[in-house]
Amino acid sequence: MKTSKVVAIFSIATLTLQTSAFPQAASIITKLAAGALAGWGLYEIAHPEDVETKIQADVQRKLDQNKQRFFETIHPIGKAREIKVHEVSTRWKKSNPKNLKDLKGYSVVYTIYWSGLLTADGYTKAESYFDADVDRFIQTEVIATNGTTKSQAIGYATVFLTGFIGGLGIH
Repeated sequence: MKTSKVVAIFSIATLTLQTSAFPQAASIITKLAAGALAGWGLYEIAHPEDVETKIQADVQRKLDQNKQRFFETIHPIGKAREIKVHEVSTRWKKSNPKNLKDLKGYSVVYTIYWSGLLTADGYTKAESYFDADVDRFIQTEVIATNGTTKSQAIGYATVFLTGFIGGLGIH
């Protein structure tokens, strides 16, 4: 049976029960339908917005568990306090994905709230790119921050050391 037919049957049954005296039965049928479709690998097709919501919730959980690691990829020192996901944009291997195995990757825009030696109320808004084929975040770009990034710190250290060594007369 095609996915659209299965979804249509469950939708009609649910709508009929919701408009009747059995709204609780409609809820049970909806949950059973979702479980059946998910078991057949078809739920994602029937409800793409649920896949996006699921991915965003999963990304938020992953970032929460690894907020210090994400912070340390951008900043040289400090403590991540909170991380908030703003947006997740998915990329699929196929134009009509059938399940999460068809996920090519996604980008996530988030803000890390942190504290450091010089900045007590730091924030960093960034976008990271996840590649599903290698199951890793492969790139991060800083959108905005009120702190010093690692690349800036390296630049400052290079200028300082160049001036210091030059002042000693060492070439």
